[in-house]
Amino acid sequence: MHPGVSAEDVRKEVSWDLKVSPDLKTTQPPTKDEADIIRTLDSQKIYTGGGLKNLTFENYIKMLKSSHAKIKLMFE
Repeated sequence: MHPGVSAEDVRKEVSWDLKVSPDLKTTQPPTKDEADIIRTLDSQKIYTGGGLKNLTFENYIKMLKSSHAKIKLMFE
C-alpha cells in the first residue's frame, strides 16, 4: 500500500470484492527519479490520477505519444 492510501481508498476505486492481506505493509515512496519516470510514462494521469474511469482510446493514444516523445528526448 502506498503511504497515505488505505485499503478502503482502494476498495472505493475497484469494481470487485478486494481481498486485503492481514499483514498489509506500506511501500516506500518513489525516489525523485522514479517519480519523474512515472510522470513521463503517465503524462495524462490515466493510471496515477484516476483517469481510468474516463479513459478513451483517444486519450490513451495521446498519453502514449506524449510519453514516447519525452522518453526519446531523455535518451538523445
